[in-house]
Amino acid sequence: MHVVGKLVGSFGMDTAHTNKNMPYQPKRIHGEGPANSRIMLVGSQPGFEEDRAGRPFVGKTGQELERFLDGNRLPTRSQIFVTNLYREYRGQDYTHTGQDLA
Repeated sequence: MHVVGKLVGSFGMDTAHTNKNMPYQPKRIHGEGPANSRIMLVGSQPGFEEDRAGRPFVGKTGQELERFLDGNRLPTRSQIFVTNLYREYRGQDYTHTGQDLA
């Protein structure tokens, strides 16, 4: 495995969990991309934007990923498989457990 660089993303406010009167069930965000891709990118967990869209790496981190790939002459996003270690967005302050693993 070759590590080309480090991609660091930031997530917005945890607005999905601010209304305690409205029950919220996070979406399970599955990986996407070619199954036979030579590159697989694994993030830690989906963010709020990913939960809203139902797709991985579509928020700020996804935008940073696109710039990183373009700027380093790497394969395009459509040529790599992207996924997350944890499949559900539980908020910024949530601490995952082993039971949360995908």
